[in-house]
Order: sequence, then structure tokens, then C-alpha cells
Amino acid sequence: MKVRLLVQLVCTLLVGASSGSRTGQLQKACRPGFSQNFYTVIVSRDKLHGQGILKDTTLSSECVKFEDCQRSREVGFVSSDPKFSVRPDGTVYAEQEVANLSEPVQFMLTARGLHDPHIWETTVKLALAGHLHPLPLTKISFEEMLSRVWDPQPRVIKFSRRHQRGSSANGLRRQKRDWVIPPINVPENSRGPFPHMLVRIRSDQDKNDGIRYSITGAGADQPPSGIYNIDPISGNMFVTQPLDREEKASFHLRAHAVDMNGNQVENPVDLYIYVIDMNDNRPEFQNQVYNGSVAEGSKPGSSVMQVTATDSDDSTTANGMVRYRILSQIPETPISNMFTINSETGDIVTVAAGLDREKVSQYTVIVQATDMEGTNN
Repeated sequence: MKVRLLVQLVCTLLVGASSGSRTGQLQKACRPGFSQNFYTVIVSRDKLHGQGILKDTTLSSECVKFEDCQRSREVGFVSSDPKFSVRPDGTVYAEQEVANLSEPVQFMLTARGLHDPHIWETTVKLALAGHLHPLPLTKISFEEMLSRVWDPQPRVIKFSRRHQRGSSANGLRRQKRDWVIPPINVPENSRGPFPHMLVRIRSDQDKNDGIRYSITGAGADQPPSGIYNIDPISGNMFVTQPLDREEKASFHLRAHAVDMNGNQVENPVDLYIYVIDMNDNRPEFQNQVYNGSVAEGSKPGSSVMQVTATDSDDSTTANGMVRYRILSQIPETPISNMFTINSETGDIVTVAAGLDREKVSQYTVIVQATDMEGTNN
């Protein structure tokens, strides 16, 4: 997808700037929680040890921001992926040795106050610098894109019976929290048909006893409710409608199993659902017309201005990687390419000498922003 923009450049003898500040503004009430619903962390390749990451390697510096409002720092982070975690200062690090980081990794991060019952959640995505996208840059149909994301055969998810120790009062054995279910990927904007089966939840005890399954959490029995449901007898779990990654990028549900009397027979299992990005947004410039200025007689390479376009799609894939180019310049005097633009940053600079205000006082430049790293022409 692409969008075009008008840029007016005026040749002047003097460039000035002013700044100001506003005082007396009311201070906003503090709201505890993460600063974002979705964090993208670009991991530098110098962090690699071969193709992987060593244990305790810091992957980013203070990337995840959490406001506890009380400045107590008594907030603990829990990651859904035992290989990665976040320190109290927001630093993302490898909690275990990672054999390969060639593909992006996502995990859910939960914050819980040590003396507070509230729970906050966000999603963290790790992508290796220079990792462009999981799919090749070819023009494929929407249906083919979906087929690459949907699981061809919905997998069976079983309640963990591993790492059991001791017995609780209700007969259930406690288990360690390092049992992690692989995330469930759901492509956004799917055309159905709905409901679409995602996975099957199973308990080993349903071979002899009648088991009833249920799911809880935002997207199931909590707002936005009804997006996911489960057949209480078969354990087949479904998504019931198209999803929008830009609206909600991930879901955290819990699956439960009870007997015919309603007694819990399994420890609940966490289900993490990630909405996979499709290229459904085009770049948008912050302004439709930009006004810049440059002194006459400026040398080649002189900075003129910067234009900025943003894309709501995933910025770690080609869907959200924006590239710029100049389409035209009016007038084409003294040459047709007096200016050039950095394709990645949007910085416009002069290419040639010859800016003369008495001859040409204003240039109009048309700039185009394109996603798919500029290959979507």
C-alpha cells in the first residue's frame, strides 16, 4: 500500500525557529499499568552467541515501562515463556539459554502487585535486528497468506501431568508453573467460515469419567466476550469472528476441566493467543502538507526537513516497514533532482548546488510512502 504527500520547500535567506511552553496545566491522575499493550524489542545481532542467546544476556535496556504510581517498585513480572523475562527496571533478558533466535518470539508479560490483587498484562515481541519478515516478499493471495498461519490440523492441548509433587486438600496435585503451552496463532481479518476450530483441550481423565471443559478470560467470558468458545464435551475450542491485530494483539485465556459434579479435576492451563498481522493498513503521513525551508546557496547535503509516515501494521515485518521516495519536483530548475530523501528516515536534503531565491523562491515536491519495504509499487 502507498500514499502520496505534497511538500513545499521555500528558499529563504534566513531560517528561524521558536519554542514555547505551557504552564498551569492540570496534572493527569496516575493510572497504574503498562505504558503499551504491545512492545516490540529489536535485539542487536551482537547479542548472539552463534545463532542463539546465552543465559542472563540483556536483550534491551528499560524497554518495558510500568507505572505503579506509588513508586514502591513492589511489582513482580511473570513471563509466559520461561526462556525470557523482564527485570523490575523494564530490562528484557534471557532467563535461559536460547538455541536459536532466527524467528521472532512473542510472550505474554503479567504484572502483579505484591500487596495488590490487581493484575496487568502486555505482550512483548522479540525480533532480531535485520530480520525482515517471516514470509517471502512475493505477491500472494489473501487466502494463501491465511493458509500459512492457520494450523492445518488443530492440535490437541492436554492438561499437564508433569512435575507433580505432593497432594492438595481437594485431591489435586500441585505442579510447577514452568509448564508452558505453545502459543495459538490466529490471523487477523480471516473471512471464515466461523466458528473456526483452533485447538482441542483434553484431559487424560475423560477416558473413564465424564469431563466438562470451559475457558475463562478476556475474549471468552469477559469483555470482549464471545470471541472464543469451547464445546464443553469434546473440548474443541473455536474463534467465532474476524480479529483485528491493531485493536487487540493478544489474548490470555485459561482452560478448565471439571467432573459431572462440577469438581475440578485438573489444574487450569494458560492459553496464549496471538493475532498474526496482515497487511491491512497503509502508511499515513502525520500531515498532508509539509512546509520546509532551506537557505539559498546551500551546499549539497544540506538538511531541509523530515517527513514522517506511520503504519499501524507490525513494524517488525514488511507489512509495517515504511519506505519513502520523491516522485516529482516542480519546477525542475535548475535540475529535476535538486533534493533527495532518505528512504528509511524521511530526511530530505539538497543534492546539488544552485538554489537561488531570486530565480526560484518555492519548490513543490511530491513524496510517496510505501509499506512492504517499498516493494509494493
